[in-house]
Amino acid sequence: MKGCPYTIGMAEPIKTDDASAFAEAFYGELFAIVKTSLAAGAAGAPLVLDLSPAVIPARKALHGQCHNRPDAFGRWLLPLLYQRVQQPLVVQTVEPAMAKRIQEIARTLKALPSDTPTEMRDQLLAILDKEPAVPAQLRPNRYGTFV
Repeated sequence: MKGCPYTIGMAEPIKTDDASAFAEAFYGELFAIVKTSLAAGAAGAPLVLDLSPAVIPARKALHGQCHNRPDAFGRWLLPLLYQRVQQPLVVQTVEPAMAKRIQEIARTLKALPSDTPTEMRDQLLAILDKEPAVPAQLRPNRYGTFV
């Protein structure tokens, strides 16, 4: 199964302003973790990230916003980060020129009519084989989508 191995869940519905406080704190910390991990990693090497610490400041933000409200008992405990253990999140940096090539091919494939021959689509994808070759896991499919 592909896709992001992380999911954020709440035990019950929360108010919009609580969700905004959570998201601001969570994503701020999450991107700080990613930035720090990428800076510390070897160039071009995949990194396995642990994003679970990003929930801590989000819970603190909810606690700060909710602790005086009578209807919000324990609301700061609601956000949970679920992770599929079998599939950690692996991040790989991509040079900007390569990323641009990948996106251009994907856009071109998406723009083609649905009856475009498979051979033509494969010829477009073959452009990604030219040096520097694009790794298979970073390539779009024949229809320009990333699986």
